[in-house]
Amino acid sequence: MSNHPIPGWLRSQFSRIEDEVQELGPCGVFTQMRTVTQTYFEQQAEALHPQKEPVAWGAPKTVRQLIGQLETLDPELETVALYRLPDGLGKLSGKVKQGHISTSYERMEGIWLGSYKGSGRKVLAFWTKLDPREVPDGEPLTKPPALGGDS
Repeated sequence: MSNHPIPGWLRSQFSRIEDEVQELGPCGVFTQMRTVTQTYFEQQAEALHPQKEPVAWGAPKTVRQLIGQLETLDPELETVALYRLPDGLGKLSGKVKQGHISTSYERMEGIWLGSYKGSGRKVLAFWTKLDPREVPDGEPLTKPPALGGDS
């Protein structure tokens, strides 16, 4: 690796331009040098910040897709898990209530939760359970549950 202050690719471009001085003339040399230098720094910037694919909304299939979706949102946005109440609860049947959300690292065997030490595929699992706090029907829940499910 060279200790020269000008990177090798840029030096080789400058050498090529210097070889064409007679043909290009002073203005042509300046224009070529400027263009090559701009190209070099644009390439460096692109290498540091590669363009991301557009965010595809919907059910994410990978953590990368999930992160892409989350990066478009306000970081202070509240997270909630929603739980549809099962049938057989009278007037509450089918209603959707806020639940507690948590995540864990798990292994899956097909569509089933597998043994943690098993050979199933690794996944980031999202869990929800009903929020244990009493909230009058139709009232918004404004305070998130404490960690560990305490009310």
